[in-house]
Amino acid sequence: MAKYTPDKKVNGLRKYTDHGKGYYLHYKIDGQSGFRDKKIAPLDTPIISVRNKAKKMLGLAVQGIDPFESKVEESFEDIFLVHVKKLERKGAKRIDALWFNYNKDIKSAIGKKKVNEITENDIARLHNKVTERAPVVANRCLEIIRAVFNTSKIRPNPAEDIEKNPEVARKRYMTQAELQAVVRELNKKDRDPKCKESVAFIWLLIFTGARLSEIANAKWENFDGHKLVIKEHKTDRFGEDRVIYLNDQAIGIINKLEKRGEYILGIKNPTKLWQGVRKRANCNDLRLHDLRHSLASFSNVVGMNLTEIGNLLGHKDHKSTQRYAHIHEEQSMENVNKVGSHIQSIIMRSVK
Repeated sequence: MAKYTPDKKVNGLRKYTDHGKGYYLHYKIDGQSGFRDKKIAPLDTPIISVRNKAKKMLGLAVQGIDPFESKVEESFEDIFLVHVKKLERKGAKRIDALWFNYNKDIKSAIGKKKVNEITENDIARLHNKVTERAPVVANRCLEIIRAVFNTSKIRPNPAEDIEKNPEVARKRYMTQAELQAVVRELNKKDRDPKCKESVAFIWLLIFTGARLSEIANAKWENFDGHKLVIKEHKTDRFGEDRVIYLNDQAIGIINKLEKRGEYILGIKNPTKLWQGVRKRANCNDLRLHDLRHSLASFSNVVGMNLTEIGNLLGHKDHKSTQRYAHIHEEQSMENVNKVGSHIQSIIMRSVK
């Protein structure tokens, strides 16, 4: 039987100098019977490093975790990459958003840290720091960290008990008077050739309720005459198309545009023009995204129920998908034209 020398400072750490030379861990997993002996380092490893490693591994064993099956030697970035690869294999989209949050906030805080060294306090500090700048972004970072640990089946998950920041949904809708004021400003800007695409962009947001990115990414190949079928969009996690139904007003706007490239609009957003429009229309706090909320509000006025409104807006959560499955395209087209006519009637009252 091989002889060993027990370490004087770490109970369970053994040094073998003959058969199977090296440092071994003599441990028992809490809740299981029988001890195990496994090599953790060669003999030329500094004893301080060996002892630190042994203490951490014994700590995992006390928690009922086999330290040789855990991610004890991996960094958070290692298990983040595994998480991303799994999502890619499932066909998940929007991986770029994960990378953005990781590179901007997560990497510098815990990216290079060994998984078993990351504590709840480490993640709480990260969450608090990002919260000072952007509370909602801090929540997204926390969700990513939780998911990464869960994917790797690491227990306990140090992010599990950290509370997210409250997220209050913004409820800002464009009033009829604001719509009329905005339209007057858009009509003035439409006379300037340099503003044509930005004006058209805002018109499409008003009449479709689409997200900014959906209109920005819309290509001529996505346009079939009465709808836009977008492949790359915010809710595109596993390959679902986003169908934007077009009323007569939206179709008219698109048909007036020149085909200068693959994208219907050659700009990513009309923010610069919008800032001036909303200022002169005396609605400085109205964001471009609020035009999406406004379409929902106008849709409610003309009698649509929440299911029909959700279908037009492209809600893709699990419950919404179940609720909207029975909605027919014909009904959606009728609804989008109904709200388009309502918006048009408000606009026409302002020019009488």
